[in-house]
Amino acid sequence: MNWCPGGVIPPIPASAVNAWIALAGLEGKRKEPLFRPTLTPRGQGRDGFTEDRMTVRSIQRLVKKYCAQVGIDEEVSVHSLRVTAATEADKAGIPLIDIQHWLGHKDPRTTLRYIRGTENLDRSPAYTIRYG
Repeated sequence: MNWCPGGVIPPIPASAVNAWIALAGLEGKRKEPLFRPTLTPRGQGRDGFTEDRMTVRSIQRLVKKYCAQVGIDEEVSVHSLRVTAATEADKAGIPLIDIQHWLGHKDPRTTLRYIRGTENLDRSPAYTIRYG
């Protein structure tokens, strides 16, 4: 199993992930989970980590925790981060087919649902229709 789907990770997060891999002693262990639960709840990782994968719920709690710490809207979820990444890729001019593959979607219509448009009032039908 590859820790990075698509095989590409940008330089800034790559340095953080590489630091984690070194700290957790995971070099050469690509078949094992990259992020793991702590051995004990109070140890916060200082006493080590289990060999298990983190649960979806624990990842959601971490996202909420760090969003709160930096003052990001409390409604942000793991999924909304994924939607934001797709939208930003689209705004940057990345072709839809590349975004689709990056997100792992089989159907481009699924990818299109992830991409949020920003309202451009000059082109909105509500502002271009002549009333009366």
